[in-house]
Amino acid sequence: ILVLGDLILDEFHWCEINRISPEAPVPICQVKSTTLAAGGAANVAANIAALNAKVDLFGFIGNDQTGEKFLKVLKEKNINNTGLIKTRRPTNLKSRIIASQQHVVRVDREETSNYSALNYKKLYKLISKNIAQYQAVVLSDYLKGVLPAAFTKKIIQCAKQHNCIVIVDPKGHSFAKYSDAD
Repeated sequence: ILVLGDLILDEFHWCEINRISPEAPVPICQVKSTTLAAGGAANVAANIAALNAKVDLFGFIGNDQTGEKFLKVLKEKNINNTGLIKTRRPTNLKSRIIASQQHVVRVDREETSNYSALNYKKLYKLISKNIAQYQAVVLSDYLKGVLPAAFTKKIIQCAKQHNCIVIVDPKGHSFAKYSDAD
C-alpha cells in the first residue's frame, strides 16, 4: 500500500506540576519523559503496518533535526521511507505538554502553503515510477500543502491507470479534488 500525504512528527512531553509560575498564572511543567510518534499520513501508514501489511510512505520532510527524529520513528514502525523527499521547509512538528494526565497545551511548528513546483515534480516522478507495485493508494490530507487539487487529481489518475484502489483520508470543506477516488 502506498500512503501519500502530510507528514507530521508528534511529540509528547510527559510532565509533573509542582507549582505555579511567579511570572504568570500558569503551571510550571517539569518534563519527566518525551515520546515521539508518527503523525498525519505517517500515522495512517503506522496503522496499516500494524496490520502486517507492506506499506511505503511518500511525502516531504525537512532536512532538519525533526526530520531525522521522524525517520527513526518510521524505522521503528517498519515503514519504508524511500518515498520521502527532503525539502527546505521544516518538518511539521506538533508538541504536546501532558501534565498530571491533563493535556495542557499543544505547540505546532508547521507551514501549510504549497511546496515548490520542483518538489511536486520530483514526488510525482518517484510515485509514477513505482506505482505498478501497489494494490492501493491512500491519500492522507491534513491540509499542510502536500495534496493541492491539481497534484491530487494527477496522483488519482496515475493510480487508476495502474488499477490501484484509491482511498482518501480527507480534511477540509471541499472534497471535489477526490472525485475519482474509490
